[in-house]
Amino acid sequence: MLGMEIRVKIKRAKRVLIKEIAEACGVLTATVSRVINNNGRFSSETKKKVLEAVERLGYKTNIVAKSLRTKRTKSIGIIVPDITNEYFSKIILTIQDFFFTKGYSVLVCNTNEDQEKEELYLKDLEAKWVDGLIFFFCMEDKGQIDSVRKKIPVIFVDRKAI
Repeated sequence: MLGMEIRVKIKRAKRVLIKEIAEACGVLTATVSRVINNNGRFSSETKKKVLEAVERLGYKTNIVAKSLRTKRTKSIGIIVPDITNEYFSKIILTIQDFFFTKGYSVLVCNTNEDQEKEELYLKDLEAKWVDGLIFFFCMEDKGQIDSVRKKIPVIFVDRKAI
């Protein structure tokens, strides 16, 4: 069994588009967008019709598309040296609870005190357009941190920043 290659084929379900919701309701896509995002003007009748179509057709918001439009991902990255350390895990749980109530996802990256992992996670979280970073470490490469800080708000916890 060792060395056996496992291949998994994932079949993706067809996504329902706002355009399809609009056609089903006889309204404009902009109206559907306003109802889904609960902003702008629309009648209670239109709201009911759109929300019923959303439910019936199984529409889910495309977070990637929304992030491109709003330039916000509603996600926070945390880079931690040792997730098994009770001190860090308690703080991370508190952070997750706080951001959950605000509608954010929290991406936790455990480095095991490995400088190379810290750097890779930093690049990865920056590429994912996280809205903020929380560091529980202090990188030796000050230039890389400064580069990220120009684009993303950064908080250092427990350790002194360079």
